[in-house]
Amino acid sequence: MENEIKELNETVKEVSEALQTANLDRAEEIQHMGDASKAMQAKIDELEAAQKDATDKVSEAEKRADDIEGRLNAFNQSQAEKRESVGEQIVNAESFKEAMQGGQLNFRMDVKGLSPTQSKTTVTLDSGSVGSTIVEQRLPGIHFTPDEITDIRQILPSVPVSTNSIEIVKETTALADAAVQEDDAAAPAAKQEGTIVMGVDTINTQTIAQFLDVSRQSMDDLPFLQAFLNQRLLRSLVNKENDELLDGAGTLTGLNNITGINTFTQTTGTKIDAILDGISEIREDNGIPNWVILNPVDWTAMLKILDLEGRHLLSGPNVQAGVSVIPLWGIRVLLNSKQTALTATILDTNSVTVLDRQSSNIRMSEENNDNIEKNVVTIRAEERLGLADFVPTGICKTTLI
Repeated sequence: MENEIKELNETVKEVSEALQTANLDRAEEIQHMGDASKAMQAKIDELEAAQKDATDKVSEAEKRADDIEGRLNAFNQSQAEKRESVGEQIVNAESFKEAMQGGQLNFRMDVKGLSPTQSKTTVTLDSGSVGSTIVEQRLPGIHFTPDEITDIRQILPSVPVSTNSIEIVKETTALADAAVQEDDAAAPAAKQEGTIVMGVDTINTQTIAQFLDVSRQSMDDLPFLQAFLNQRLLRSLVNKENDELLDGAGTLTGLNNITGINTFTQTTGTKIDAILDGISEIREDNGIPNWVILNPVDWTAMLKILDLEGRHLLSGPNVQAGVSVIPLWGIRVLLNSKQTALTATILDTNSVTVLDRQSSNIRMSEENNDNIEKNVVTIRAEERLGLADFVPTGICKTTLI
């Protein structure tokens, strides 16, 4: 608010100086021409209107600042006023002091702030007795669902971009292998002519965002709440980001939906065999696959596969069910619950790149809708990104059974 008032005062100053200069110019015109031009008068009228508007905005901002300061002072004053507890009322009562000095155990006093209650001969833990005075114990912290072990973006190359529309040049027709030419001095043969076809693709970025409204009192009373909410908001971005990078079909086209990728459908054998076939599809196109993305359920099923002697093919119990600690066919395994079950995405990560238009960020504001009136803070998490596919054949979407 202080910065807003400062900026408005600067605007008033600039407009006033411009108006003063215009009035001097008008006086000079009148002196030389006997009258001011219509253009000059129009300019002065415009500056006077701008000066009035800026001055009104300053007054309005100062009133809002005074209102906020008044509310804050009232709140602080109310917090500072400490109400005398029942215990303090008792020990400070004259009748209690007299009873203690006289060695008597019987005394009477009126306790302020308590409504009349029915007397009981027996004190119990019922709500009608002392039970309502028991304060429940609450364990510290907030417990929540564990995060993913790894995320799609962690394994993909990333480059910063400065606009929401990016063009990339790709080879659409590969250059054929060179041909052999016989060394015949009498009738030299013509060399083979090569052909390369290039194309331009336009990649658009998209925004992923979410916001929460939180009361100012909650954030003041629970110091850890803001950090917790920030963490969970960022996690919500990453969860949606994983979904989009895998199966996005809108502005951002996910790995499994890119045009021109390899595909393989398992019909026989095990899931482990099918992934090897998908790896082979990429290698046949000169790619070097280095990651396979699996749903944790499918990875668990693969860990349970036994050989003819009842032994686990993937090294048995020393492999964690939720983490791949050994490579599969020489490539690393990434587990993510956003991956569609019975789908394996095998890829050469050099074939795609994340376009980072705006990294994940958290912003807070009290000036949203009626936040000031309701004493609410809006917390927003946001990011902007795209996915460029340079070599679609570096990806193989493998369907498992």
